[in-house]
Amino acid sequence: MPFIAFNEFNQEVTASQCHDEYISNGTIFEKFRCAFCEVRYHSRNIYKDALLGKAPHFYLAKGVRHIGLCDGEPIVAVPPAAAKEPIKTVTKREFDFPEKLTARPKPRLVSVLPGEGIVPPDEQEIRKRRLRAGKEYGASCFTTSLLQNIVESKNKLISWCYEEAKRKKLAVGVRNQLIKETAESYPLQLFDQKDLTYNSAFGRADYAWRDGSTRIFHAKKGTVTLTDGGFIIRSEPEVQAAAIERAAPRRTSEVHYHSSSSDLIGEIPRSHVRLLEELKSAAEAGTALQWYVYGGLEFMNEINMISLANLDHLFFRKER
Repeated sequence: MPFIAFNEFNQEVTASQCHDEYISNGTIFEKFRCAFCEVRYHSRNIYKDALLGKAPHFYLAKGVRHIGLCDGEPIVAVPPAAAKEPIKTVTKREFDFPEKLTARPKPRLVSVLPGEGIVPPDEQEIRKRRLRAGKEYGASCFTTSLLQNIVESKNKLISWCYEEAKRKKLAVGVRNQLIKETAESYPLQLFDQKDLTYNSAFGRADYAWRDGSTRIFHAKKGTVTLTDGGFIIRSEPEVQAAAIERAAPRRTSEVHYHSSSSDLIGEIPRSHVRLLEELKSAAEAGTALQWYVYGGLEFMNEINMISLANLDHLFFRKER
């Protein structure tokens, strides 16, 4: 499925990037064209029609074709060693979920605007663009810069497993195993951390972790404290049975965030402003939060301290 396009402002964007901008800021681009041969595109699963579990992408109207050998996809060079490796069998999955957490990309401006009478790119130019995109983006992959999309995908997966367990009348232990195995079948890369899944990429914030561990940590009943230039979200460990507590004592966990210099000079995204306002309200009202954060963990002063570098990598909701 094509995932790279030019928008009406002559910016090179990906379908995932457009979906992220819509989720975080409500931004909607009206027109798209192929980033290689520049035929007209339409969007699917990006805006109001987006369905959780379906990958955002672009498509051609019925009867429209790409120019020449273009198929709307980058050309990805395969290293000789990789080409000789046996093809791995991939189990058919029920959903399309983000497979990689990335930084929020900056749109790339294109040098020449298309217009009436302008000759479309020739085969040489189309191939050049596809090769460049292959080096930069790699093969088609559902990415996101928002942790929210990954968390909601994980919750969708768990909900589906519960429905399956109910339909098949599975015992609790079998249901929990179904959740684990299903989550393991969905790959998830956290920036440069590869070989993770929707199971192994997540971890409870009150567990004992090796210092420097980087995962998507989560906890409940978080209280917000505003600091000079940032905030702290603190969760006390959940009460466990005495035997479990002796075997693996739970820890207090805290998320620490301090605004960057870019925030101080007016460059903070609207979505970050809104998130900070929500946290301020939660702090003032004493609202408890269930939170998820991507960051590195260090055990200091008997507390699991998680450093949050980017507000895109925090997702929370009011405790139910």
